[in-house]
Amino acid sequence: MAKVRCSCGRQYTVADKLIGQRVRCGACKQMFVATAVAPPARPKPATGATRRAAPRPGRIGELAIARGLITREQLDACLEYQEVIHKLPGQDDQRLGQILVAKRLLSRAQVKALVAGQVNPAAQANAAAEGMTARRPAYREAVTEEQRASLRRVVEDASRQKAVKRTQEPPAVVQRLSRIRPAHVGIAAAIALAALLVVKLRPAPAAQRTLAAYLESSDEDAPTPDASLALSDLGLAIREFGDLELLPPAVFDYTAELQTFAGQTGSKTWPDLIENVEMAPGKRHALGLLLDALSKRTSPRTLTSLRVTVQPATCRLAFRRRGMGAVMEGRYRFTLVNVDSPAWSSGWKVAAFTPTASVR
Repeated sequence: MAKVRCSCGRQYTVADKLIGQRVRCGACKQMFVATAVAPPARPKPATGATRRAAPRPGRIGELAIARGLITREQLDACLEYQEVIHKLPGQDDQRLGQILVAKRLLSRAQVKALVAGQVNPAAQANAAAEGMTARRPAYREAVTEEQRASLRRVVEDASRQKAVKRTQEPPAVVQRLSRIRPAHVGIAAAIALAALLVVKLRPAPAAQRTLAAYLESSDEDAPTPDASLALSDLGLAIREFGDLELLPPAVFDYTAELQTFAGQTGSKTWPDLIENVEMAPGKRHALGLLLDALSKRTSPRTLTSLRVTVQPATCRLAFRRRGMGAVMEGRYRFTLVNVDSPAWSSGWKVAAFTPTASVR
């Protein structure tokens, strides 16, 4: 089968045996000699030289190579030089066109023409197709050994300067310290001062405040101490005190002992409770400290619950007994108590003190 075409433009597919014979066109009714229509010629693939000649739009170096102004080796050397200059400290960035002019590979007019081709790649492609591109100047030759050695020395000097700079850089810790500004130091100092003020201005525990107030009221020049701060007068004439420190407290609940005592007959007083009801030594000692104060308040048979907190504390103390002239000095242990019951609740009271070290 072959394709034939009438003069009117109508195309038919006929058998091979009809080629060269007269046939009638079904459209115009005219007779014509059937002649096989040649297939359209396929475009030849671009050769390697053609592909290399086609410049990439927007690249001055590629345009210069396409025009035959410089070689690939010269372009690679200039690009390497441009990269080294870019990395050097204190050096201004140089464009490729400036480097090509400085190395006497192109003139300024040629660079301007390449820039125009870079801006309008379509016009540059048309000019290349029509053979209107500039010719390579006769004086331009391939890069010489002297130029190659000069470029090599520039690259080696840049690498050497970079290595020297890297060895002279301070350690990372020093670099981080160098970033600290006076404002940072001021902020840190302000935060530390605020934290110190919070610690200093935070009120001390109630038991510690009560002990300090009682010792201040027991000054040797004061006639009597503040009776509201102690269960009984300890007879102290304080000359100096300080370094108050609270020790771990102990809490005693006497609910079970009171219930046991309520079931006994004949016993009514607090001493009877201490003697007749079994309890731990610590509980017995705490009730002994409160014996006089509890006896004045109420009977143990009228209470259903009693909770006593014993708070020990130590203090550096210089004092004398009231009515005596000898001054004693050392670290003493004070005992404070706090009572909570339905019939009587009290704040912290100083109950007793004993020496913890040798007294001079």
